[in-house]
Amino acid sequence: MSTTTAAPADYGFVHDLRRKAITLVCFVLASTIVMGIGTYIDSTSVHEWDKTTDIGPFAMSVSVYDPYAGPSLLETLGTIRGLPGVERAAYLERSWGSLSIVNETYYTGYYGEMVGLDSDFLTVFPNSYVLTKGRLPTNVSEIALFVDASQALHLSVGDKVNCTLPDSWSTLSVVGVFSVPKELYSSWSYYSEVAILDRGLLQQGSIVPIVLLDVNRTLLSPFDANGAWNYLSGIEKSIRTLDPSYNPPSSYFSRFVVNDPLANAIASFMGWRTGMRFTELIRGGAVVLLVVLTMFLAIRFNMNDRRYERSVLTSRGASKSDLNRMVIRELAGLAFTGLIIGLLSGVLISRVASTATGFFEFDQARLWSEPFLVTIESIATSVVLGLVLPAASFVVYTALYSTKLTGEVQRGRLAKMVRVFVLLRWDFAILVLTGLVMFLTYTAGSAVKTNPVLTIMGLLSPVILFIGLSSLTVKGFRRGANWLSRRISRITGDLPAYGVRRIGKEASSAGVIAVIIVLSLTIAWGYAFVGTSIPMTKINQARLAFGADVTFHIDKLSAEERGDFVSNASLNSGVEAGASLSVLSMMLSASSYDYATAVAMNPSEYLKVGYDYEGTPLESSELRQAIVSLESTPNGIIISSDIATEYELNVGDTLRTSYESTNGSKVIIFIILAVTPALSDALLLDTGYEQPYSGPIYYGANPPPYDSSPYYYWPFYQVGKNTMWTNGQYLSEQLNLTEVGVHLYCVRTTPDANATAVAQEIIGSAWNDTIGDDDWASVTRDLTGYMNQAEYRIDRSIDTMFTVCMILSMFAALIVYAGEDVQARRREVALLRAMGSDSRLVAKVQGAEMLVLAFSGILLTLIFAPILIFNWLMLYSTSFYVFPVIVTLIVPWLQLTIILLLFVTSITAFIVLVAIFSPRINLAVSLNAAWAEASPYGGEL
Repeated sequence: MSTTTAAPADYGFVHDLRRKAITLVCFVLASTIVMGIGTYIDSTSVHEWDKTTDIGPFAMSVSVYDPYAGPSLLETLGTIRGLPGVERAAYLERSWGSLSIVNETYYTGYYGEMVGLDSDFLTVFPNSYVLTKGRLPTNVSEIALFVDASQALHLSVGDKVNCTLPDSWSTLSVVGVFSVPKELYSSWSYYSEVAILDRGLLQQGSIVPIVLLDVNRTLLSPFDANGAWNYLSGIEKSIRTLDPSYNPPSSYFSRFVVNDPLANAIASFMGWRTGMRFTELIRGGAVVLLVVLTMFLAIRFNMNDRRYERSVLTSRGASKSDLNRMVIRELAGLAFTGLIIGLLSGVLISRVASTATGFFEFDQARLWSEPFLVTIESIATSVVLGLVLPAASFVVYTALYSTKLTGEVQRGRLAKMVRVFVLLRWDFAILVLTGLVMFLTYTAGSAVKTNPVLTIMGLLSPVILFIGLSSLTVKGFRRGANWLSRRISRITGDLPAYGVRRIGKEASSAGVIAVIIVLSLTIAWGYAFVGTSIPMTKINQARLAFGADVTFHIDKLSAEERGDFVSNASLNSGVEAGASLSVLSMMLSASSYDYATAVAMNPSEYLKVGYDYEGTPLESSELRQAIVSLESTPNGIIISSDIATEYELNVGDTLRTSYESTNGSKVIIFIILAVTPALSDALLLDTGYEQPYSGPIYYGANPPPYDSSPYYYWPFYQVGKNTMWTNGQYLSEQLNLTEVGVHLYCVRTTPDANATAVAQEIIGSAWNDTIGDDDWASVTRDLTGYMNQAEYRIDRSIDTMFTVCMILSMFAALIVYAGEDVQARRREVALLRAMGSDSRLVAKVQGAEMLVLAFSGILLTLIFAPILIFNWLMLYSTSFYVFPVIVTLIVPWLQLTIILLLFVTSITAFIVLVAIFSPRINLAVSLNAAWAEASPYGGEL
């Protein structure tokens, strides 16, 4: 005799397995993303480690507080060489001094440290000083110059130079020119030596003895950077301990002063790596939000799926606390299991970022060539967040569940408050208010960069907007399911359209799924916009900053040499056009303290070379007519809008300026031909993507010789402001431009030419000794420098990895949705089959629901994505300076289409699979109603 059970037919192992598997998949995502970020940053940090710790041959330097109070450094050298960890050490002597040119009518000094070497030092560190010309000094009448000093003083082998030391002055013969390893210029090993002397010239009282040493660097590893730092600190301590008075903690004083640039470099590396982890987790906040939403759905699914089991156990006397502990134990076990799996999958998915050379641009060879590293810090962070995120999701679910029950059970004041809150339509209200706030933020332009209030508003507005949009989406699905069902019936037919009505169930996750699709697609599109718009933004910023494709600062050249340089540059095959500029500061007559930068030019020449504030070539910009007028109106002037606003000037007005010199003040009157938001003064050498600025490239209020103090550009410096363009011929009649101002030569390169290569070719032809790397700027060099920053490359690679994770999150959310109320779905399928429906019709019923869900999500994306992406680009930091155009928007149609197709294909494939594999269940079993289904909380929550 057969027995009938109230439990569903598959309840038991398979039932539990499905619930646990779906929940586990969602939990795995959290640790996968965190571990993926940590592993990729650890792996790519190996490059940063190599660069940061490559400080040259000297790891440490040792000096003494009082050279005459005890054993000298030279006497202690043998002891230092014998310390554990010290690989080699050598002694030298230094003294501060200056070099100056002999037989000149004015004084030109070059200050720095003079070094006294011996053969032992060069034996221990043979590559520390490299001769490029001549030899090292062998007696007290000879000197070898550092290459920078040689270039600055225009001296070479055979010349004479004055050498001034604290206790002596002498004229020496230059017998050599030397260079040092470029690593000595790193920020952790500042190089200040300008000459090598014979030790006999150094006076006893002014000598600074020093021991330079290297350590066993094979023991240093980025895997244990903190251990490497402790290893170096131990060597430092052992050196300080050579002084008997050094006895921590009672006395920390030691005669031996240790400078440890290698330890400083490692400390900098650790700070950089920790900062990058934190930064990328913050940047991935939206992706983490997706994961949290998915885990929330998983926990909700897990709780709802156990309704029958909880009802049965309740009927047998189980307490609510016992049931909660049972659920918590299961979720905790799944969280720990998901953590372990997530750690492994995070390591694997990090290789997606390693192979990326840009956003969704891959080099498969990097899969094997890129370093691989996982640190303890990354594992610890992944463990913590991999457990905290599921726990937080459970706490949020529990809080909402409790609120829901209270609202359903009680009908008092809380119910009235809820009804009032609903009547206020808070979600619609915040959409309107947030829209107004974002409109004000966008119209503020570049002020959003300098105003912290606008910045905070810009950061928070999309989040608030997203919350309001999500709420409206959920309400729309709940109240509009029947309407959607009627509309889609024209496409799918009447019976399949009824499947759409399932998304209107109060307990359904349809609204949340749509929100996940919206956020996933929007973020992926945002990454694509950043990948194409930011490089173009940097190009246009560089065009404004430099005033051309290439700009040479030729003040070091004489007037005759400038002419030769211009003639030589114009003959280069990569040069399309060139123009000479003279830049000087002029006083605006309204205030004796208010200066503006005047750029004197040949308008017809510069029209073919320069760019406007948007990066558009002048000949095709709105300024074209104004520059043509400047050619025909010599006393005309074009000014930036900030000057016009401050002095209430308009086109056609007269502008009085004056130039201050030792001969007095020269008043010059101009007629305003045009006013534009910004004008290039062509003085910057980069676009300020690094801080601090390496300067100096300009001077104080007046250019030299009236003010020779260095002028460094500061953060939030407004590029293109306080600038005027004048006719050079007219201004040369008023002032001697050959003697005053900063002299520049600007070049427009041919369309296919690399501006950096053109500049290097021009300089290399005859000007290597005069024009250095800090005397020219090019758009391509600035763009390459920006895009080669470790931070930029990491951002683009992790964006690619995030996109993959978002697709996985979307799949996980759809799996949860498909698994919701499986028994009800099976009963529907069984009823359809009992009514004579074939498999194709059943598949349509199941697929119509998810089709509408996906289509609605994509439609909402088209509304929300432009707002979020534009806000994202507005706040994206590309420079420490403020440019008039924050971002140049480039629409990556191909990438957008590929990403959309990728999402649509993934969703479609999932819909097809759900529809095809809809279970075939016996009608009698599927319709078997369990008595516990009717329990008070039997409905889904």
